[in-house]
This record gives sequence, structure tokens and C-alpha cells, in this order.
Amino acid sequence: MDETTKHRQKQKIRHLLALAEHPDTPDGERANAFARAGALMFKYEIEEADLHQGQDDQPVEDIVLYDHPVTGRGGHGRERAWALGNVAQGMGCETAYLSNDSSNRIRWVRIVGPVSTIENLKILLPAVLVQMEGAAARAARIHAAKLPSWLAPHERTAETATARRSFMRGFGRGIKEKLQQEHGDYADQLHTEAASGDSVSASRELVLVTREQRVAAEFKRRFPRLKKPRRPKNSNSSAYRQGVKAGQEADLGRNHVERPPVRRQLDRWPPHAREE
Repeated sequence: MDETTKHRQKQKIRHLLALAEHPDTPDGERANAFARAGALMFKYEIEEADLHQGQDDQPVEDIVLYDHPVTGRGGHGRERAWALGNVAQGMGCETAYLSNDSSNRIRWVRIVGPVSTIENLKILLPAVLVQMEGAAARAARIHAAKLPSWLAPHERTAETATARRSFMRGFGRGIKEKLQQEHGDYADQLHTEAASGDSVSASRELVLVTREQRVAAEFKRRFPRLKKPRRPKNSNSSAYRQGVKAGQEADLGRNHVERPPVRRQLDRWPPHAREE
């Protein structure tokens, strides 16, 4: 194998391992990334020590812009976009919105973040939307059933729509708080381990801080005069709180309680590759 091919494969393996170790990577994708990295190492006879050579030429993960389309169906598009934007913010990205009005047209959540996080969001956001739509519809039906019978039809419709939209905003907020808590716990863990002399944790802590700074800088570069979106005045506080609670309990397909070191995983994956 020539040096160019080996160098290219080392870069690919490093990228897979970075994805596997990223705190935003779901368990299934993490396992798949480790497996692919192990298979490539076996195929191209690359040792773990080889991956630490020439690290200076390893490219820094790009910070990119991703435009996520959101439907305006039912007149709830603005709240959908805000909720999904909250999810992206919870994963360490920054967001802006394009054409996010009360119409039924498509609008976009403009997300700035690391490539690996953006790839995860492309999977996570549709899954969150499905959960949110179902939960919001149920909450709206329950709210409508409790409205007084003397309300006019148009008043019942307006009250129900307000409750549904408030629930959606709360749902996104709940997920954001959940993700930020996970991130904060992980950062605290790394800081504690780094303070005790763990060089791997110190390196990861630096990566987290640097990533946040780069995301903020890229977002400011792309949107230097961005104004904060105006939130609607009509809101149902009870539905909002229900949405927050539901968002905090949402299934994100994630478990970051245990993050095994790269070395332990690499010792396991090459034998699997041989068996295949």
C-alpha cells in the first residue's frame, strides 16, 4: 500500500473515531463508527499507534451551515421551527430562521455547527418532529375537551390552536434543557478527570471548548446583524409547561452515561472484523 492511500485511510479512521467519541453521537451510530474504524484498520494493517503519528496534519472538523426545511402545515410552522431550533441549540449549534412566519409555506431553520453534529441532527430532527406532533395533537384534544360549551366555534378553534403551539414551544425547550444538562454533566466530568491528570480528558475538554468558540465565531460571521425573533403574545402557560415536561421525557435514542475509551473499543473491534 502506497503512503498516499495509507494517509487517506488514517484520516478516514480518525474521522470515524472522532464521530464515535462525539457526545452527540447516538449509540447505534457510535457502535457502527467503531466497527467501520476497526475493519479499516485490519484491512489496511494500520495500528493504533499509527493514528497518533502525524496528528498535526489532521484536519480540524469543519463548522458548516445547514438549512433544515420545516412545513408550515396547519399554521403551526413557526412553532415547529422554534422547537427544532431549540434542539439544535441543545446540541451545541447556533440557529437563525428564514421565512419563519405564520403562513403554511415551507420555512427553514438555519443551523451552524460541526459536521458530525449536523449529520446527527439530520436524523434526530425528523424523529423529534414526529414525537412532538403526536404529543401536541393529544394535548390539544385534551385541552379542547375541557373548554366551556358556550364558546363559539371560532373561539374554540383559536384556544385549541394556541394550546397546541404553546405545547410545541415547550417541547423544544424541554429537549434543549435535557441536552444542555447532558452536555454540562459531560463537561464537568471531563474537567474533573483533566484536573486529576487525565491527558485524554484534558484533550477532549479542550476540543469541546474550542468547538463552542468556533461555532460562535462562524455564526457571527454568517449572521452579523441578526435580530432576535419576536415571540407571539398569545400563549397558554399550562400547555407550555406540559410541553416542557414532555420534551424532557422525549426519546432521543441516546445514552451518554458511559463513554468507553477509544483504546478499549479498538481492542475489541479488529477480531470482529477478522470473523467477518
